[in-house]
Amino acid sequence: MIYSSTAPNHQKRSCPVCDQEILPRKHILQCSSCKQIFHRTCVGRFTPAAYQQIGCNWKCIACIEANTTKKCSTCDASIHNNLCLSCLTESIPTPEYFTSSSPPLASDKEVNAENYDLNLEKGISFNHLNANSIRNKFDEISMLLRLNTFTAFVCTESKLELARNSVETFKIDTYTSVRHDRIREGGGTIFYFKNNVTFSKIEFSFSLPDDCEIHAYIIKIKHIRPIILVSVYNSSSVRKTDFLNALERTLASLRDFDYEKIILGDFNFNLLDKDSFTHSLFSFYKQFNLWQLIDSPTRVTEKSATLIDHIYVTNKPYFISFINTPFASSDHNLICCTRKKLRAKTGYGFINTRSFKKPR
Repeated sequence: MIYSSTAPNHQKRSCPVCDQEILPRKHILQCSSCKQIFHRTCVGRFTPAAYQQIGCNWKCIACIEANTTKKCSTCDASIHNNLCLSCLTESIPTPEYFTSSSPPLASDKEVNAENYDLNLEKGISFNHLNANSIRNKFDEISMLLRLNTFTAFVCTESKLELARNSVETFKIDTYTSVRHDRIREGGGTIFYFKNNVTFSKIEFSFSLPDDCEIHAYIIKIKHIRPIILVSVYNSSSVRKTDFLNALERTLASLRDFDYEKIILGDFNFNLLDKDSFTHSLFSFYKQFNLWQLIDSPTRVTEKSATLIDHIYVTNKPYFISFINTPFASSDHNLICCTRKKLRAKTGYGFINTRSFKKPR
């Protein structure tokens, strides 16, 4: 149907997903249960034929979940956010390395190196792990980086302090480390850049909420256009509206750089929840032409499964693979994405020649 607002006493209405005003002559869908109206493009991708057949029986996601109790076809347990937590925890591979209470040392001969080899596609790889303290996981991270060629590895919630944690202790061969140590309880970020990568820090002129960390670097790789890498750590204690405002200011300031952008980290926004904050986040990234790559839970416990670690990119067709897998004793999964290594276009060259023929 097409939205009409020709009545003189008409009140403006906004879409619950993008929170934008619904203008006249726009295609909409109205929920037959709660009577709210949505932009057609905000609730799904419909072909013209499918859109015409929907009619008046369409219901929004909130009404469907409120009126339907789903059961798992395998174990008959209740399904939350289209996920059965009982089956999910059983289906995740948990090799002995991941479940070991005492993580193996990098020098231990009994460690199976295959557990650290991710078999990455050829290209440039960007990775993130919320380590929840790198001090007791550094040996595993060190072996992971030595066996895989990562362009950049970001570790959030490192929980390092300059006063008592030596800078030399957490260095890895063939990588350059950059530490942003925590100031308060929790937090802290450490970057590992491959030695053949040059990088420079982008400084922001605005302040961030407490317990929120955002760092941005310009990465330069030979024969490739510069890429902006942004790391995000958002504590659960930060108000979601304050975090979204800080993220918006960050991306607005990065518009001055005509470079490809990769944003990854622990956002503490569960994308499996269909609430107003998640819709705001989706519309927010849609505004900045960003695409989210991870589509499965990144933090799984006995009682919950949440997708709170994200990777956003501007050039989605360039990314050929991504990985979401448990790692060591961290309560968050390791997430990775691999981008094609496309050469930057070079300018035209001119060749000057001289003729030695004698004029006739």
